Amino acid sequence: ENLIFLRDISAEVEIDRLKDTALAMVSHELRTPLTAIRGHAELATREPSTAAANAKRILLNTQRLLTMVENLLSQSRLRTGKVKIVPSPTDIAGMFRMVHSLLLSEAKEKQLEFVMEVDERIPKVMVDAVLLQQILTNLASNAIKFTNSGKVTMTASLPDEGHWRISVRDTGPG
Repeated sequence: ENLIFLRDISAEVEIDRLKDTALAMVSHELRTPLTAIRGHAELATREPSTAAANAKRILLNTQRLLTMVENLLSQSRLRTGKVKIVPSPTDIAGMFRMVHSLLLSEAKEKQLEFVMEVDERIPKVMVDAVLLQQILTNLASNAIKFTNSGKVTMTASLPDEGHWRISVRDTGPG
């Protein structure tokens, strides 16, 4: 007697395809800032007069890489149910300034106006600062990435007492 077992593996094949696609996208996204870091480091070693400016760009691109890695880890934690929300008093205006300075050179490279509008009356709020910063950075970074001309605006406002709002607007498609 010969027994033959057949099983549909199309779901496994699709999962492998999606993993390959994700890996290719991550590799591409990591390559861009790594190339910029290498280029600025090479310039800094060859031209000492521009070392400070190149060091600043190296730091900004290193922060971009760290943010990407943090995003990947957060997605993994979300999928496995291991996200821990840690609220703490957070200065929204300070967070906006930090994200703005982090992404400003990226916007300038694309000749985009990158505007930050923050209502300074927003008090410190209880949020998970790491997650909110990650969300704001992702929204603004994507807006810059997909806007070919015009401007990207990050806004933090107080629409009414006890509520605050953040938004990222752009002049890109969609």
